[in-house]
Amino acid sequence: MLQLVQNLQGDVSTILTLEGDYFNANDRAMLEMAGNRMLLFFVYFAEALLGYIFKDWALVQEKMPFASDYKDAAFSSLLFCYYYFYETLMNCAIYPQLSAERQMVTWETIQERTGRLEEWRKAAPDNYQSKCELIQAEQARIQGRIVEAMDYYDRAITSAQTHGFLVEVAIAAERAADFYNSLGREKIANHYLQDAYHAYEYWGATAKMAALLEEHPHLYRMVVQQQKLGSILSSKITISQSNPSSKITVNQTSSRHQANSNDILDLGTVIKATQALSGQICLPELLEQLLTLALENAGAQRGYLLLMKQKNLAIAASGQVESNICVTVESDNRPIDNQTVPVSLIYYVQRTHEPVVLAQAVDEGLFTQDPYIQSGMIQSILCLPILQQGQVLGILYLENNLTQGAFTRDRLEVLQILSAQAAISIENARLYRQLTEYSHHLEDTVGQRTQELRQKNQDLQQTLQELQQTQTQLIQTEKMSSLGQMVAGIAHEINNPVTFISGNIAYAREYFKDLQDLIELIQQEYQPLKASVEEKIEEIELDFLYEDLKQMLASMENGSDRIRCIILGLRNFSRLDESVHKTADLHEGLDNTLLIIQHRLSRSPRQEPIKIQKTYGELPKITCYPSQLNQVFLNILNNAIDVLSSFESQPNPEIQIKTNVTNTNTITIRILDNGPGMSDAVRQKIFDPFFTTKPVGQGTGLGLSISYQIITEQHRGKLECYSQPGEGSEFMIEIPVNRS
Repeated sequence: MLQLVQNLQGDVSTILTLEGDYFNANDRAMLEMAGNRMLLFFVYFAEALLGYIFKDWALVQEKMPFASDYKDAAFSSLLFCYYYFYETLMNCAIYPQLSAERQMVTWETIQERTGRLEEWRKAAPDNYQSKCELIQAEQARIQGRIVEAMDYYDRAITSAQTHGFLVEVAIAAERAADFYNSLGREKIANHYLQDAYHAYEYWGATAKMAALLEEHPHLYRMVVQQQKLGSILSSKITISQSNPSSKITVNQTSSRHQANSNDILDLGTVIKATQALSGQICLPELLEQLLTLALENAGAQRGYLLLMKQKNLAIAASGQVESNICVTVESDNRPIDNQTVPVSLIYYVQRTHEPVVLAQAVDEGLFTQDPYIQSGMIQSILCLPILQQGQVLGILYLENNLTQGAFTRDRLEVLQILSAQAAISIENARLYRQLTEYSHHLEDTVGQRTQELRQKNQDLQQTLQELQQTQTQLIQTEKMSSLGQMVAGIAHEINNPVTFISGNIAYAREYFKDLQDLIELIQQEYQPLKASVEEKIEEIELDFLYEDLKQMLASMENGSDRIRCIILGLRNFSRLDESVHKTADLHEGLDNTLLIIQHRLSRSPRQEPIKIQKTYGELPKITCYPSQLNQVFLNILNNAIDVLSSFESQPNPEIQIKTNVTNTNTITIRILDNGPGMSDAVRQKIFDPFFTTKPVGQGTGLGLSISYQIITEQHRGKLECYSQPGEGSEFMIEIPVNRS
């Protein structure tokens, strides 16, 4: 540690090599041979720390892995806590130079270390508040969160000052200077650079001070100018080293606001005041603090802080001293007038950029005729421009109407120091406010755009649902139209020959009867018959032929009647002529549907046929869309047959159809099968469009979706499915008798 101090003070030949009066290569070799892991951790950590302070990032990347290897041996050391802090700072510093892969790993390390330090901060905020704030500033810098970085750098500097961490004040100020330089804000960066220089000076790091001057040649000129200003003030100001935190004090006579010529000013307090202003980025609080400092340390009775607003001066804050100092910051800057301030004097200072000090304003100087000075018989006045890059940012106006000569040149010089810092801080605060307002505006805009996108997304989803419903309806209509046309065409084509056959059976029966009568007459008239005729009668079994032909004609007549019934059922099922709802018998629709699927019940020769068990209740006729309900029955029954047919080992396959009236208002139709059933996950999706459990090419996934729409939307009813694996499935249809 002594060797580290000697390196920082520059009393060695090579600053970045830990070698000098207190530690050398032989000592390192002895530690390596002894395997003293704790001391080796100290050595490599000290070398990495030198690399960080002097911005030698290659040295940092070389030494930190060694320190990391030995860190486990230093858990009990106080330096271990500092290691986590500086390791995180080093990783933040070298982060932009790393590859994308290494950046990912390094960022995870940064986050892990930050979390650990945050836990320590909660336990000991005095020790870790400034450290956490500086790390937050560095992370914000990496991620481009400019406003947050500004805020955290100033917080870190203030916290480090408050708790006495001198090196952290220096490092935070230097990192802030680098940050502002990267933004192109050299004026602000120079201010932080000077703070860093003086903090390193106060800490005693002479080598680092020289390195800063070498890195920033213009810093030398600023330091020399400040030293000259310090020598001027030192001839007029007494420095109190015993109490560096005391306020600028003024020896007063019996009059509270009268200052004598032996004012005792504390330069340490002036510097502390400038640092307090530099750490403030909230404009209202900055204005209040600035005017309070001016009133407190200038011996003023009343004061105004004027700022440029749209090329005009306006009152931003006002204050007065009675029993205590009271400062009011204007929420909306008000324009100046002759009732409040000497306007002619204000405009003179604005135009000339020169301060004005009047010992007896009502009787001397260029402004004795000013209406405000005349009406108030004003005595002492101090009016000071606040300049930034040769432009007037504002004007500080102070007055004391109780005594003459209240504002001396000494006080003017002190206020000029404060005003120089105030100009930088005001510009900072305005930038911060602009960035904050822009950020809020951006958040509002993003929120508004997000809401618009969310609304458009909802509209698109609704449109998609409507398109899906329209598509489903079109598919349904097309399917029913195609099915109806096909069924009607088949019925028409079959009906013509069946009608011909049915119409000729009666004539065939009559012709057969006439032929029978003729044969029997011949048999009676021509007895005995010739042998050849008798043989032919016996050969064709004439009596049997009579009876069999009668039965054949009867069977043909029954068959044609059956075909006519089937044709009628097909026509009833398709109902092409019904575009609106009408009164219908649901049992008739079920029977017609069963007639259509009768051929599917036989299954394969190796399987038992599917039995249909009907349990019909007394149902009233209802007003409905019959063809659509027939389609629902057909979809559900076909699915049941598909399931039962797909399992050859299914014993006693059966479909039950049960109907009844519930509460005299609802018709319930239940279609049950004793198949394998379905899981709850499948059952919940069974009515979703395009969902199917059938193999590719064997199902569209629209049948039950269309059925659900027909029942729920067209008939204001319910279609529900109940199923458990191994217990079959049940589809329950509920349709109100009287639909509104």
